[in-house]
Amino acid sequence: MPTLWWALLVAGWAGWIVVVVKQIEAKLGTLYAGSPVLQDLLKNLSGGNSDFNASFLGAMFGILPIFLMAFAVTQVNRWASDESDGRLDLVLSAPRSRARVLLGRFAALSTAAAVIGLAALVATLVASSASGVTLNTANVVAATLGLIPMGLLVAAIGFLAAGWLRTAADTGLVSFLLAAWFFISFVGPELKLPEATLRLSAFYYYGTPLLHGLQVANMAVVVAVGAIALVLGTLRFSRKDIAV
Repeated sequence: MPTLWWALLVAGWAGWIVVVVKQIEAKLGTLYAGSPVLQDLLKNLSGGNSDFNASFLGAMFGILPIFLMAFAVTQVNRWASDESDGRLDLVLSAPRSRARVLLGRFAALSTAAAVIGLAALVATLVASSASGVTLNTANVVAATLGLIPMGLLVAAIGFLAAGWLRTAADTGLVSFLLAAWFFISFVGPELKLPEATLRLSAFYYYGTPLLHGLQVANMAVVVAVGAIALVLGTLRFSRKDIAV
């Protein structure tokens, strides 16, 4: 059930963005043209496009990964809570390896993330067709399905941290990491942060796929870091003492 609500939330946001851009173009277009501050804000979020519609859509889709990453945080909290409260004891008492238990949970999370990403894809395409907003279909696919590895990156890091931290600390850590990434990517350019610092944020590698497509090399970095975190988390879980 939580997956359904998250899918509706993400799909609703994605569809609403596409529908509303036509409605607010006349009202905000003039404000946008006369406001350097608003222009800079949307350009930072959208990758530097000067057109209002493109900037607005790019900016709103640029923050779309936050929803799936927040979903991942809730799943990290659930995993850490199950472990620390001893609810994994019954599962681990069966003849199943710890690695299989953790990877099974991660696989279920991956399936849920895929459902949410697909829901966003369908909602965006339907909204585009209904509202008459022309979007590049390949870029829509990239922007929505590209959400999946972003969410799984957060989940993998959270599963890794759960090997050492209690539930509150683990959830707090991944939440702080998400907030730091947001600050670096969307406020950092205004602060003239160096390129090396901007690269520390996962949002840097997501980019603005709705406007410019998904950069395969950048997304490969996200997948690689997530895979490493998952492997290390699995190894740690296989060796640690489980709370009882």
